[in-house]
Amino acid sequence: MGQDLFLGHFSPKTVENMSRQMRLVSHSKTPAFLAVLHRLKARFNRKALLFFYDPISPQAYVMAQALDQLQKKMPFLVEVKLVSGVPAAFHPIPSLAWDYEWEDAKREARRYGLHFFDQKTIPSKEVCDHAYETLCKKDLSLSDCLEASKTVFVPNSQSTKKNLKQKTQHLFYQQFSKRFSEPIEQRLSKNRRLQHALNSFYVASVYYKGESYWHIDRLAFLLPKLRGKGDPVLNQGINDIFPSKLNVSPLKKVSPVKDLVAYVSFNSPYTYLSLAKLDRLQSQYFVHIQFKPLLPMLMRGMDQSVRLKAISLLTDAARIARQDQIGYGKVYSPVGCGVKCAMALFYMAKKQGREAALFNALMQASWNEGLNIAGEEVLKTIVRRLALNWHEAKKALADFSWQDHAKTHEKNLNNAGHWGVPSFQLEDTLVFGQDRLCYIKEKLVKRKEPLPLLYPDYFKS
Repeated sequence: MGQDLFLGHFSPKTVENMSRQMRLVSHSKTPAFLAVLHRLKARFNRKALLFFYDPISPQAYVMAQALDQLQKKMPFLVEVKLVSGVPAAFHPIPSLAWDYEWEDAKREARRYGLHFFDQKTIPSKEVCDHAYETLCKKDLSLSDCLEASKTVFVPNSQSTKKNLKQKTQHLFYQQFSKRFSEPIEQRLSKNRRLQHALNSFYVASVYYKGESYWHIDRLAFLLPKLRGKGDPVLNQGINDIFPSKLNVSPLKKVSPVKDLVAYVSFNSPYTYLSLAKLDRLQSQYFVHIQFKPLLPMLMRGMDQSVRLKAISLLTDAARIARQDQIGYGKVYSPVGCGVKCAMALFYMAKKQGREAALFNALMQASWNEGLNIAGEEVLKTIVRRLALNWHEAKKALADFSWQDHAKTHEKNLNNAGHWGVPSFQLEDTLVFGQDRLCYIKEKLVKRKEPLPLLYPDYFKS
């Protein structure tokens, strides 16, 4: 009956063609056919979306709660796909990956008023295995996901305390590969192939109509697609459904702060998107931003997944740029020679206190103007526009001392608890991603001595 209802949106000929295509691809297990099959099925039910769920992922628990609350506001169907872990290239330092994911999920739950666990729990291998085996035996609902996560993360034995002393790299993203029985392994592998075919790569991510959404704030881009005429939440945004609980009121008294360390990369679109927010933070609180550029993960030999996730990340960056009204036009990735030239010039400009201006100019050239910053004419134009000496710049391009700085910054970032860019550190608070700068803002407003607030609108939740 439900299928007939949705078939009513299409002509008989269209229905016949779609049904034939679905029959043809339903016997294939290749990623391309799986992706086609999902897209065809999605046309039958325009309110159905995929949720890739991993029971040992703290972020998956938070996302499952968000989808459950969202489903109560507007009707849509969720098809849960059980997955296990992520490709190693996405988390090149497993010992840091899970620890940071736990802390990030805890912050996100607090931000959106969702439940999270009081005690940090690293479940035993037996508990995790049981969760996968149980979930593989049935069609999953969001309620099943919530119950499974609680079973995995709620401490119920002394063995949990023992596990807390173990290194997480031995428990997550490495240990849990190729350990299941053949039927379970086949199901997990099939779901992962489907996820990759849909250009979706993270656990706790949602896929709908050609796009992926892997954090709660990304659900803001999903809402317009889910709304229909007459929906009571037609005019509500993500902040109306999940009001932020962060205390970022500009009326709070603040005091001078230490340096805000920004670990950045010339080849990161999210670094580019963070620049406008950093500029406002600097003006708002007179924060001194200390840029510490790292080589891209690809040039560090850490990220071999770039071909898999490039489309997904660039698409995500583009929609964020549109939302924040940031220029994001022609793109010319500087990876390789462009990054090397940029790094050399950065430290030349730093000696004159102009590194921030040069960094902004080079990022603007790469991520909005589509210019090759490895080209001499492009570099000459940027250097002279900033009133820097081109002859000194040419000498700097032959100086490779920046490599030592890059290695030091990478080591410091790893010691702080992460490996990716952009990451931002203010005293003891480290966040990864431009979308987590709100936690830096929250820390800033907790200070006591007042400073002028030049951009009060920026801190509205």
